[in-house]
Amino acid sequence: MQTSDPNPKSSHSTGEPPRLAVWSDARGSELLAGVLRHLEVTPVGIGAAEEQVRRALSAGGEATVFDDPRTGPRDCGAHALLSADNRLDPEAFRRSECALLSLEPLAVPEDVAQSVLRIGALEDSAGFRAAQQVLESFGPVASVQVVCHSAAGQGSLHARLDDALRVLERLVGSLEMVDAMHVGPQAAQSSEPVHAHIEAIPETVSGLTGDLGVLVRHEPRAFGLVSVSDQCGWQRVVRLHGEGGTLEFDELGVSWTDATGAVIESREPVADPFDEACRQIAERVRSFDQPGALLPRSEPAGPTLAACEAVRLSCRTRAPESVSKISELLART
Repeated sequence: MQTSDPNPKSSHSTGEPPRLAVWSDARGSELLAGVLRHLEVTPVGIGAAEEQVRRALSAGGEATVFDDPRTGPRDCGAHALLSADNRLDPEAFRRSECALLSLEPLAVPEDVAQSVLRIGALEDSAGFRAAQQVLESFGPVASVQVVCHSAAGQGSLHARLDDALRVLERLVGSLEMVDAMHVGPQAAQSSEPVHAHIEAIPETVSGLTGDLGVLVRHEPRAFGLVSVSDQCGWQRVVRLHGEGGTLEFDELGVSWTDATGAVIESREPVADPFDEACRQIAERVRSFDQPGALLPRSEPAGPTLAACEAVRLSCRTRAPESVSKISELLART
């Protein structure tokens, strides 16, 4: 069970936000706007592929507006681009003086990794760090239940799935098998046969939307139950069961009851989980050293990307899929 900080801060932090440009698609615009509110800084550039998203984010401000993330940040002199678009190509940031801070999971080549940092994942939260402090005392984990939900504009379904699977990997180790089911947005539901809904599942994880349920098998003997959605209000909660009883954490804190039901540690419910998540992400952005700093990498993205793809494939095949086999396939392509 790993307990290291996934995103250590660099050796020097100015406490001031970087000279920042932002980029989003419609699925991440509300999350990005929430982070900017807590940053209390006006971006030097605002970009999006969709005109309505650019208008909403700029809201009559004086920032430079752009529609090309490859050139827009450079043209406005940004030190970093904060992105909420999981279809953004990180190749544009190879050897770039502008770093990429991504609120969404991206497939990042190793030689681009030092210019790209994934932020805002549940494993970065204060609640997860608090849970790490007591995991050794809690003892072996038998099962983990993960709920990662968001509403329209608060990020992609891919991001919530990445959230959940990263946490499982950190808590109970490598994912062996996944057995998943996808239910599309209710507006898209119909009385068509099951195979029609299966065929509607996109060819890439980045295009998924709706609700996902996943049963995860871990080596040697643990399992995870995952619920992810981009159709609900924001909620990220993890509950562990094991010899130590029940341990639960959210964005901010931990509660723990032992096997007899006695309370060892308790937490106050977060009044506004989405706002709390935005506040913590803004702190992470503010701590970014600029310009020209090398970014810390939490871990190779490959295992989680393979697990996400195994989930998508399981939705298509309606059968369990091996994460290691998908990882091997991705490594050959």
